[in-house]
Amino acid sequence: MSDSSSSSSEESDDDSITEDIFLDDLQLLRGNDSSVTHLKVSGLFPYVLDMTGEDWEQLGRDISNNKHLKTLEFVTALDDHKMTSLFRGLTISSSIDEMAFNNNSVA
Repeated sequence: MSDSSSSSSEESDDDSITEDIFLDDLQLLRGNDSSVTHLKVSGLFPYVLDMTGEDWEQLGRDISNNKHLKTLEFVTALDDHKMTSLFRGLTISSSIDEMAFNNNSVA
């Protein structure tokens, strides 16, 4: 398990991050695991496509509660509604140094 989480914690392109790695990292993130320092949320993953407003808000809370996450990247994952829900939960984070929003559909 540490092999997949360590590889996903490094910055990389969409092709090298699989949905399984993302889901593993998401669980580790929720447990405040120190091995997850980078999270890439890709709209290419069915799990992300199926997330509700409540799921996005919970993700925001999970990010807020994590003390080790340094970089956060959203690729083709967000629209106005999803971003509003995400930031409803993500009210503060003391660990994030960088956030990237690439190819999202926000006004």
